[in-house]
Order: sequence, then C-alpha cells, then structure tokens
Amino acid sequence: MQQLAENLIQAPGISSRDTLSYADVTDEEVEEVVHFIESLDDAVFRGTSKNVWKLRMYFKPYKVVDFLINRGIKHRAFDRFVAG
Repeated sequence: MQQLAENLIQAPGISSRDTLSYADVTDEEVEEVVHFIESLDDAVFRGTSKNVWKLRMYFKPYKVVDFLINRGIKHRAFDRFVAG
C-alpha cells in the first residue's frame, strides 16, 4: 500500500501539491480564506458560485486558492497555501 501511494504521488502530471487536502492546513487558515471569499464581489465568481468555492475550501483548499490567484485576487492568507 505504501509503495502504491508513493508511486501515485510521483506519477507524471500529479504534483505532491495536488494531493494536499484540508488536513494539511489549520481550521483557522481555512476559515480566514472562507471569510475573505465572502467579502469578494460576485463578479470574481462569474460562471460559478461563491458558495461552492467556500465549501470547497474544506476539501481542496489549494485548488480554491489557485482559482482565486488565477482570477487576479491576492491576500496575505494565500501565503501559506502557495508556500505549502
């Protein structure tokens, strides 16, 4: 099982960052980003839902931060996720 997990993490196209999840960050870090998302204009989330992205913070926080950064959003709370 251990070898299978290591092979999966090292598979081409899958970075170790892609395997990170909610368990890799603190509740406080997640809540800070969720509150920040709530303060953003709905236009940032055009084509999707702000509530979906807030919920996703509890499952794939790195993907949420990547989404926001790709939309041109910056916040000091992102530092942990980018450096993580």
